[in-house]
Amino acid sequence: IWNNGYYICTNENSGNTPIYALNRDSLLNGFTCNLYRFTVPKFTAITFQCATGADWDGATPAPAGSPAYIMRLWDDAWGGGSDHLEVWSLFVDWADTSNTVLSGPLNLNTIPFVSNVGNASFYVGSVPEPGGGIIESMDQIIMNRVQYRNFGTYESMVCNHVVDANGNGLSGIRWYELRKSGSNPWSIYQQGTYAPDPTTNRFMGSIAQDGAGNIALGYSVTDSISIYPSLRIVARRLGDPLGTMTFNELQFATGNTPYPNQRWGDYSNMTIDRSEEHTSEL
Repeated sequence: IWNNGYYICTNENSGNTPIYALNRDSLLNGFTCNLYRFTVPKFTAITFQCATGADWDGATPAPAGSPAYIMRLWDDAWGGGSDHLEVWSLFVDWADTSNTVLSGPLNLNTIPFVSNVGNASFYVGSVPEPGGGIIESMDQIIMNRVQYRNFGTYESMVCNHVVDANGNGLSGIRWYELRKSGSNPWSIYQQGTYAPDPTTNRFMGSIAQDGAGNIALGYSVTDSISIYPSLRIVARRLGDPLGTMTFNELQFATGNTPYPNQRWGDYSNMTIDRSEEHTSEL
């Protein structure tokens, strides 16, 4: 969701990676509108791939004339270089679509990561659960959602993806906050990998920040011995040491049986309580 459009990213397993755009004003006013299709180059080293669009939260939209933002990750294991995040900019001129510009990517080098958990094939699964089952960690992609906020003096995006946290198949969550001010480009303001113990797998994450700049990260957990698929959350306040989640981890939904399929859901979503949009919620 952006202030001037709805942007849809898909995995189509053919050709380049697509991004679709719909005129938001037309849809909200009940008018017919065209669907516009753009693409970014496909990665050849992985099978499932989908870009992730920035999703606007808060009362203040992006500055006038701002493009929508589309993000992906790059793992150096896919073809060299450095691990990084890609930020694509898509400006759609709805009055004259010939003026539309898709530019990028802006590559933001990250702390090194391994995006493929346990060297498992996508759809096969890599996260163990009690009883010997295996669950898919949904690695190699930026998870829903990339959340955008305009704080006035700066713009911010938060996002996350799964990593192999110990090099031996332990699933952890790498999270980021990106910032930009004025005409300056995006940069990584803070980043961290949340994997505080050596046996619990954390995956299927979703992250968001409230109107005060506090950040919460939710995710699924399992281990191979006693933790059936369950849900936990951790958080930090604005002003806490950068790159750290400072609140105690909270388990708010506890599983009590093995999950019989490899695909443990597909997506999750961290949403801000609109009634407390501009207060400190943590």
